[in-house]
Amino acid sequence: MRAPRVQTIALTLALGLLAVIWLAPIVWVMVTSLKLTADIVRLPPEWIPWPVTLEHYQEVLFSSSRTARIGRAFGNSLVIALGAVVIVVVTAAMAAYPLAGCGFPDATSSSPCSWAA
Repeated sequence: MRAPRVQTIALTLALGLLAVIWLAPIVWVMVTSLKLTADIVRLPPEWIPWPVTLEHYQEVLFSSSRTARIGRAFGNSLVIALGAVVIVVVTAAMAAYPLAGCGFPDATSSSPCSWAA
């Protein structure tokens, strides 16, 4: 019973290391987005930016000077996605209502599903 425990610990450590390696670029992008523009290319790089700024987010989402209108595109995508979700939920609810009266798998004669047959 000792071998499976050692294998489990080794597998957990290996997967934890793989997760850290996989997440490192994502963390680096998030940290870089919070830095001042002059500090982005500073050597040696710093993992914890100080002072923290949201200037880049404001520029990308709400400014139209140097960037495309990403904020507007994000808003349009949000409206389309929410509209699609509402349509699907309403349609699914209307389809589920009559199906709820069906007795599966042996429908009786009083079931609405057997009226058409």
